[in-house]
Amino acid sequence: LRSILVDEDYDVALATDGAQVVRLAQRLRPDLILLDVHMPVLDGFDALDELVGDARTRDLPILIVSGADDLLPRVRELKLDHVDFLRKPFSLMELLARVDRSLSQAAAREHLRNEASIDDLTGLGNPRYLRERLSLEQSRIARYGTHSAIVMVDVDKLKQINDRHG
Repeated sequence: LRSILVDEDYDVALATDGAQVVRLAQRLRPDLILLDVHMPVLDGFDALDELVGDARTRDLPILIVSGADDLLPRVRELKLDHVDFLRKPFSLMELLARVDRSLSQAAAREHLRNEASIDDLTGLGNPRYLRERLSLEQSRIARYGTHSAIVMVDVDKLKQINDRHG
């Protein structure tokens, strides 16, 4: 798989077991994880549980590659939009199509996430974004015992400024 993906101009990092997959994903934040079910230390589903349970990796797209007979029902049971599966044996074209689809779906989800929290007119975060950031910053403050400051700016006549200056 590595040589196939490298030949297609993908950067590839390899892991030899499920625990290493989790550590690499947390450190590298890859665009896509190809995950086998049968791995030492942590099997694929245990590694998947850890990835989904970690804020740093929970939204990373994952393509489970396996020949396991119970793969489809187990993946469906997860009910995760960003997890897909590819049953072994597979063709090169099918692999590349699934990789492309997983990457494009991840980009579409990210675009929707940004649209839900960024104001189109100003490019600034909206109230939803503020709530998400405040929650994150409160966790950071509690964890590190640091201080925080919030600056709120209200621009009068923003519509007139935007109409005149774009």
